[in-house]
Amino acid sequence: MRFDFFRRPGVDGNGVPAEAMPPMAPAVGADGHVAYAMLLDGKRRVVGYRMAWRAAGQGTDAGAAAGVKALMDTLGLHLNPGGHGWLLGGQMVFVDVTVDALFQSELQSLPPRNVVLCMKADELMDADMRSILLFLREQGFGFMLCGGAALPDDEELRAIVTHREVAPADLAAMSPAGPVPIAARVANWSEFEACAARGVQVFVDGAVRLPPARDSADALQPESQLIVHLMQMILRNEDVRAIEGALKHDAALTYRLLRYINSPSVGLAVEIHSLRHAVAMRSPCSATRRCTAGCRCCWPPATRSARPS
Repeated sequence: MRFDFFRRPGVDGNGVPAEAMPPMAPAVGADGHVAYAMLLDGKRRVVGYRMAWRAAGQGTDAGAAAGVKALMDTLGLHLNPGGHGWLLGGQMVFVDVTVDALFQSELQSLPPRNVVLCMKADELMDADMRSILLFLREQGFGFMLCGGAALPDDEELRAIVTHREVAPADLAAMSPAGPVPIAARVANWSEFEACAARGVQVFVDGAVRLPPARDSADALQPESQLIVHLMQMILRNEDVRAIEGALKHDAALTYRLLRYINSPSVGLAVEIHSLRHAVAMRSPCSATRRCTAGCRCCWPPATRSARPS
């Protein structure tokens, strides 16, 4: 059964009308939804996701297995449709799985290099599961040790574990060698910044509020914002008094304008001391007039009466 949460009403995932499909009873636990958390790096860029299936109602072991099957089917359908390409590019997907999921064919619909299987310590250390774990690791699947458990002593099992889930408070005691640490369950953005300072990526879900805005080097400073605002006013051919009023809010910008208007490059024969006069000289309409020494520049220009014929 396909769990296509993007499908249109009345059409199945293959484009076949729902009326033409035989009724199918969903498996126990297959009725649910996909929950996810974003994996952020130190610059708050999304570099991956952690996916899990949230079954409706009370969960059981059979329901958990059906839920994992539904999750694999959904991810394969929407993120790697037909096996023709991973739609997330270089981003990784961390999938919470059970032991039963390792034997499901739906797992093979996902690209191994982009998938990390998240498992508990007791499941990873099960001796009966060693062969399937080694097989999947050889295919390229990664494994994350969940629950903050200590790494196993077995060297062969250590080689299987590629990532390790840690609590933010335990980062200081961690060795830099070994599996890649990933912090989970951060309570606030202060803990996130502490993890980012150590180069540790963090899982962030909807329980964490939006981060505070950072000062960006690309953001316009107050003076730049005023310049853009003045340029827009000039292009709209607004009244010179309004432009003068906006310009008065910045003494340094006013000084630069008067210094420029009286510079030899402009070539005026008289020195201008009035801000309104300076604005009028640099307005679009001033290009249509010839200003000479002793002329009067009025703004807006007086309307000339038509000469009688």
